[in-house]
Amino acid sequence: MFRPCVDVFDRSEGMVASVSLGQRLGVSVVLPYHPSGCRNNRIDPLPGGFPVSLSPLSTFSSPELARRWLEVVERSLYVLAPAAFGTAAVGDAHGWIAPQTGIAWAVGAVTVLATGLLVRRALALHAAAGSFDPCRGVGFLGLGVLVGGASLVAGALQGPRGAYVVAAGAAVSASMFILGLLLLPGAAPTVRARLRRLLDGTAIGLCLFFAGWTLIVSPVAGGAGASGRGATTAIVLVMALSATLAVTAIAGVRAVRHRSAALFCATGVAVMLIEHAIVALSLLVDVGWTLVLATTVAWVSGVVLVWVGARRSSRRALVPPPPGRPRRSGTLATLPLLSASATLGLLGAIYHVVAYGGFGQYTALIAVSAASSVAARGAYAALDLNRYARRLADQETQFRTTDPLTGIPNRLRLRHRLERERDTVQVGSRCGTLLAIDIDNFGEVDDMQGHDVGDAILMEAARRLRAATAPTDLIARLAGDSFAVLTPAPPDEADALATRLRDTLAEPYRPVGVEPGAAYLTVSVGVAECNAAASVDEMIRAAELAVASAKERGGNRVERYDESLQLRTLRRQTYAHEMRGALEGGELDLLYQPVVALPDGTPVGLQAQLRWLHPVLG
Repeated sequence: MFRPCVDVFDRSEGMVASVSLGQRLGVSVVLPYHPSGCRNNRIDPLPGGFPVSLSPLSTFSSPELARRWLEVVERSLYVLAPAAFGTAAVGDAHGWIAPQTGIAWAVGAVTVLATGLLVRRALALHAAAGSFDPCRGVGFLGLGVLVGGASLVAGALQGPRGAYVVAAGAAVSASMFILGLLLLPGAAPTVRARLRRLLDGTAIGLCLFFAGWTLIVSPVAGGAGASGRGATTAIVLVMALSATLAVTAIAGVRAVRHRSAALFCATGVAVMLIEHAIVALSLLVDVGWTLVLATTVAWVSGVVLVWVGARRSSRRALVPPPPGRPRRSGTLATLPLLSASATLGLLGAIYHVVAYGGFGQYTALIAVSAASSVAARGAYAALDLNRYARRLADQETQFRTTDPLTGIPNRLRLRHRLERERDTVQVGSRCGTLLAIDIDNFGEVDDMQGHDVGDAILMEAARRLRAATAPTDLIARLAGDSFAVLTPAPPDEADALATRLRDTLAEPYRPVGVEPGAAYLTVSVGVAECNAAASVDEMIRAAELAVASAKERGGNRVERYDESLQLRTLRRQTYAHEMRGALEGGELDLLYQPVVALPDGTPVGLQAQLRWLHPVLG
């Protein structure tokens, strides 16, 4: 039994009900009816008394059907791969097909299917993310499988020169594989990290290969160099394989995120590269094709491992990292490995020189390659250290020249900017206008409401200053409730800016915790022209004198600096300084004079006068 389903579609001339007689039958009936016939998700009974309910129609959409078919094709890789090699092995055992043909058939079939699946995964990632960043790794892995499989097929069909075809294909596919591993989502976060992994792996692999060559291969061969047909190709192939395997291992183990996926891909890549090397070396020494066919089974397992890792990576690529989770650089530190590998290589070199008196042609080639890789890694490490030192210096400068509370520049950066502006103009020329801003009676708010409220007001004042000034203006916090603005605007525009800032900063402040809800403050602004003939301290001092004059006149005003301010301030400071030594120097003279009544001249009191007789000031 099944329940019939109905989808209702609105049309311009009424309604049309699509009645499905069951998901299993796969047929539908279209019946016209009038909207008045529908009551409470029910349609009037059809002829014959058959009731119809308005429930959603359950069908598979085209994307869903395509996705299910794709899952079937993906799972078929696990069956097709062993089946292809099984048929090739059976055909070779019964003499139905040649081993070369079996290799071409099995490797070709698996290559086409795996490459198609990997490229399709990459395209799906690109469509989902709208970017090439998460799909590049899977795409390059697919290209590596394609090139590697094609080289094996071509090597099997090439004949005597098949070893060189396989070796060339291994070199190209190795570069594709390394790019794919380093570009997998979460494998290496930056280009510099990828380059470090590449240099680390190359240096470690070549050093280990050189150590094995000098400590194992040479003693076994009695110190004789390699010889014979294809010796150079074999040595270069194994040397490149060592470096590539080391890079592959480091790329997998040091993955920042999705490490299991990276390890699957790295293991599969390593298996395929080793298989390429085995096939090439087997063909160089004329091993039978039947044995080569048997060894290529390992290549299929590598393809499957890469596919499993790529599938895991594609499923997790679009998942963002947990919030607040620190980015890890990997659990394996490569510096100790590189140091140990280089030490083993050095010991091998010393042993080889002592035991055999020098290096042969191939030993020298390997030694130069290993030393060059270590030197390249050292040079890049030096660049990293210099870059890190510069970044620390920049951070220190930023820390020293930034106010920690408001995040705006402090007095030190203002001084640096004034010095730079002063050096860019001729002596005696104008180099900008400096505005000194001081919040009136800020100490009362700080004492009554607390430092937290005072800090909130200062941060809000800094925000308003940033919003009210131009990008070319420099805002700085001098100290406490004092700010400064350095602007290249001409004098009239600078005066207008000072007035605008005074009005902006005088608007009510509403920090959390203020009762009854707002703080009303005023500001005083001092304006001073910056002249290249003056020092930086004199420029700042002039603006501070102007703002002090504005506060003396009641505050909430703009005051421009002139020379009279300097003279009055200098006189006041001189009097205050000299007064401190007046008593000890006997410069104070106390005089008394009578106070008399004017009508009759009768004394009614005394008036005391303290006179200061200064030798210079008078």
